[in-house]
Amino acid sequence: MDRMYEEMINRKELRCAEGYLEKSAEGELLFCGHNARELAEEYGTPLMAFSESRLKENYRRMRSAFEKCYPKIQICFACKSNHLLGVISVLKGEGAYADVVSGGEFYKAEKAGTDPEHIVMNGNNKSDAEILMGIRKGAMINVDSLSELERVASAAESEGKKARICIRVNPDVTADSIAEFLTGLKKSKFGVDMDNGDALRAFRRARDASCLAVEGIHCHIGSQIENREFYRQAVEKVMDFCGTLKRELGLELSCVNMGGGFAIPFEYLDQVDRAEDFAELVTGVIKKKICEHGLKPPVLMIEPGGSLVGNTAVTLCRVGRIKQKEEKRLAALDAGGDLLLRATQGWYTYRAVCANKLGEAGDMLYDLVGPLCYEGDIPARDRMLPELEEGDLIAFLDTGAYVTTLMNQYNGRLLPAVLMITEEGGVKVIRRRDSYEDLIRNEMV
Repeated sequence: MDRMYEEMINRKELRCAEGYLEKSAEGELLFCGHNARELAEEYGTPLMAFSESRLKENYRRMRSAFEKCYPKIQICFACKSNHLLGVISVLKGEGAYADVVSGGEFYKAEKAGTDPEHIVMNGNNKSDAEILMGIRKGAMINVDSLSELERVASAAESEGKKARICIRVNPDVTADSIAEFLTGLKKSKFGVDMDNGDALRAFRRARDASCLAVEGIHCHIGSQIENREFYRQAVEKVMDFCGTLKRELGLELSCVNMGGGFAIPFEYLDQVDRAEDFAELVTGVIKKKICEHGLKPPVLMIEPGGSLVGNTAVTLCRVGRIKQKEEKRLAALDAGGDLLLRATQGWYTYRAVCANKLGEAGDMLYDLVGPLCYEGDIPARDRMLPELEEGDLIAFLDTGAYVTTLMNQYNGRLLPAVLMITEEGGVKVIRRRDSYEDLIRNEMV
């Protein structure tokens, strides 16, 4: 799939977006009105920059798309896609809840201002400490297994509290994504199996436990799903199961959480479905099944991550050594898999442009390689770019998702500074650049 996207990038012109990505009169990249070259000169490279306006625009569009079809909607931002305090706080300010998968993400969501009761705890192997954190603070816990259900019940009973829970079910449905992104298959590590009766047993046990408040059902089928139709079967199975819960257990759930996974609308893609498309399908099935099973309309929760933050950022890297290798050149950058890990794995494909030569023809073939000591450290392959020189600036576009959460210090690389371009056009540092002292901050001889 990544090779197809590489070819697509080479044959499609860059589509600029007013106020976000633009080309200056001098042929240089502007990000939210700021010259990318000047940002790199002032703050150094590698460097990331986010657009506050784009973050808010994406959230408002997602919320509006679903509210037009179904008014009882709550968006929970998937912090695994980006847990920078500066990003979570912007979305929290717009009304987003937080979807977290660890005590660390819970802590960061709270630090960003999220009410603990507006935190949804996911994950397939929550520790006892994390379960207690959720119970004590009143978060919603998405129970992932029968054994975890017993742990939550035991912890709640010992605390003398009622744990708010949903139960995550596995619907055994697939989607159009890579294997590592598919989470709704029977063989997946996530969720309670619906087909073998485990899910029904879990809800019966939860209903009968005085220390558990059963609020809903949760399902998530994968990530970077470009075609809305893959959600149809999952929503149908979940809502039909809600009908079964009402008939057989007398349970009327107050929320249905269908997870996230809506694809990042990378700038070079034409066929990816929009937020409006996903909203129309998901809510259409829910409304149909509410009537079919005589259900009270539940709150629909969704957990988008990449689709909210993916196309809100750029990553700037400086060109270093250049080598000629057979039919193409290799241009080495000052960041690779330490920062753009998903690109080096072929999971995401980012458009890369020469930010200081945007007006020049791209007529030379390059691999853009990183500085790390392994051969697969290649964030972009076979790209047609202007002739590059040492000191040129490469901008990777649409890098807002799963970059800051996966960046690492392999080979002793220092993590980069991150900027937020505010709605008013100001520049705010939301993460300072690491120092060498940061590499050993928690170590002892």
